[in-house]
Amino acid sequence: MGKLRGVLLGTGLAVVVATACVVTVWWEGSESSVSFTWTVNGQPPATACDPANAVTVRMWISQYLPSCSLESSSCGTWDGAWEWPCTAAAGTTGPHLAAVDMYIGWTLLDSSGSVLSYTPWQRYPLVPGNNPLGTLPFVAGTPGPNASISSTWTLNAATTSAAACEAANAEHVVLVYRPALSGTPSEVEFPCADGTGATATVFTSGTAYELRWELRSASGTVITASPGTTTWQTLTPVAGSNPVNVDLAVTVGRLDMTIEWADKVIGPAWGSCTFPPNDVASIGYSLETTTGTVVQSVDIVTAPIPCTTTLAWVGVPFGTYHLQLDGRAATGTTTWAGDCVGISVTGLTGASFSCQVPITVAK
Repeated sequence: MGKLRGVLLGTGLAVVVATACVVTVWWEGSESSVSFTWTVNGQPPATACDPANAVTVRMWISQYLPSCSLESSSCGTWDGAWEWPCTAAAGTTGPHLAAVDMYIGWTLLDSSGSVLSYTPWQRYPLVPGNNPLGTLPFVAGTPGPNASISSTWTLNAATTSAAACEAANAEHVVLVYRPALSGTPSEVEFPCADGTGATATVFTSGTAYELRWELRSASGTVITASPGTTTWQTLTPVAGSNPVNVDLAVTVGRLDMTIEWADKVIGPAWGSCTFPPNDVASIGYSLETTTGTVVQSVDIVTAPIPCTTTLAWVGVPFGTYHLQLDGRAATGTTTWAGDCVGISVTGLTGASFSCQVPITVAK
């Protein structure tokens, strides 16, 4: 609609002209802007929008408190410039609003425009300049399990092998997991020697979990754990496979011993169980720490084992040891006895020593 305005000309004639009518929407202006951030299901939008199927955040305004909620997106006013990608995590209108009181609400939409979550209407008296309105806590339905974890483990920072697992007396790597700070832990077990293993799709993306990897013996004893045995690693998986590398710090290893038996008391030569004139038939031993702690023993009197030239132990704690060895012939009184010292285990593999056992009593 035009507005009439009279103009007096020099001839005394009045000419009537029409000026254009400028219509201003109540919320338009250049004085104010609003800014805000949001979360989805309590998580950062970068990882939480996709599992919630959330695509768009839309801002709505109203001059008066609407009588309906934004659940149906059917009340209030919105502008095409008031939409932001869900993953953006923040939005601002820029200086395109008037410094007036208004009611503002927001909706979280899926790809079809359906409302997944909405805020209540709230009155905001805008002032000139930027008006930070805080964080919007959108809560949207979460999907069922849609994520898995693919673990790759090393032992003492070295590539896992069957030999390394055997040296540690380890049979399995077990992933223990639970929702963060709650719930009964669940477990999934992998062969240690494989060096890698993937779970089934049992995790929900966007949900925080607590994880622990345990290296276990065949009997279930925990040899070591990462990040620790009283501790957890927190992970919020994304949809699909989630690769995780973990190092299991092991302080036990394998000890290999080669045994040589004397053939005589004075000036002996050394050889196998059948090298002496009287064969070494049965033996006993005690592997001990330098402070006297027995790691493993065989009593030659009550439970002897057949003579051998090799002995091996796995899962031996790193440290220094000595080995007491005894042998007996099948007949007669010939016996052997010796104490080999300076035996040390400092790594998973590679602790190989030899022990010569002299004759102490001849037939």
